[in-house]
Amino acid sequence: MLAGPQGYATFVISYLVNALQQLRMGQLNEQHSAQIRTLAREHAVTSIVFSAMTLEAFCNYCIAGLLESLRGHHQDVVVEQLKRHFRNLRIKEKWKQLFQHRDAHLLSTISADWQLYLELIEVRNQLVHSAGVKRTPAFHPVESLDSRDAQRALGSVNNMMRHGTQLFPDLIPRETYDGGTFEPVLTRTFPQERVPLSRFLSEPFRLMELGVPPFRAFGPKAYREVLGLEDLVPPENFVMLEIQPLFFSSATNEGMASLKVMGYTWDEHSFLQPP
Repeated sequence: MLAGPQGYATFVISYLVNALQQLRMGQLNEQHSAQIRTLAREHAVTSIVFSAMTLEAFCNYCIAGLLESLRGHHQDVVVEQLKRHFRNLRIKEKWKQLFQHRDAHLLSTISADWQLYLELIEVRNQLVHSAGVKRTPAFHPVESLDSRDAQRALGSVNNMMRHGTQLFPDLIPRETYDGGTFEPVLTRTFPQERVPLSRFLSEPFRLMELGVPPFRAFGPKAYREVLGLEDLVPPENFVMLEIQPLFFSSATNEGMASLKVMGYTWDEHSFLQPP
């Protein structure tokens, strides 16, 4: 893993942002017709997997930084032995030993957060490795996952990153966490502000929080007249546009975004008015 702020942004923050974006997509899907709601589980699953990836990347980043900090106090051969030791551990064992390096009693004081994290890993293993089903009370069964499960997974991300940052503030780029609570912060484009992850999770879902509405759905008439792309799909279909903001200026109300077009079979009961 790359060291320093670049590595942290490339792995930890990018995975976290993807987890949050997938949660928002699932929340939006659940607000609409059954045809659209079928996509909600897909987004929940993706968000949960990205949440687990975020925490694995965060833990590995902390371990790498910790081992590098030991080079001034130990021979290189000792540090390399420790690297091999950590490399062969399961992720939950990495977390345990990382925490115990600074606070041998931490796990007993954060038992509820630790249990939620263990359940997140179990759900992730069921999704990715088809692992045997174990009881995970905080989450729905894998075939019934929804945005609430994705939100719980991101809550676990917030908890674990907060505990890790509080123990190792010297290893984490200062601009990536709140100095008072130690929880991760992300940039909201509209309005422009740095927001702790807990606020993203507790505030009502807002289409405009990323600067432009991330989705617009159009029926056949709007598809033909507004988009002017009627030759691409039959008029009995409609499309959903996923707009991914690249930047946005609230002063000029202008910006740039990437665009993905997704098509679905038209059904009068699933018509979505443009927001």
